[in-house]
This record gives sequence, C-alpha cells and structure tokens, in this order.
Amino acid sequence: MNLDRGDFETENLIVWEKTIRELFPVAIPNN
Repeated sequence: MNLDRGDFETENLIVWEKTIRELFPVAIPNN
C-alpha cells in the first residue's frame, strides 16, 4: 500500500489528536 505525504500527515494528525485527548481530557472539550 503506497501512501502519499498528504495521507501520512493526515493519519499522523489523527493519531496525535487521539493521544492528546487521552493525555489531556480536561484541556480539550469533547463536543
């Protein structure tokens, strides 16, 4: 499976968002 740079960056942002939400559940309101 070949991912271009855009797809890789998008996946990375999703992973980081999940990580940040887990580490700082109070800092980021879950709407």
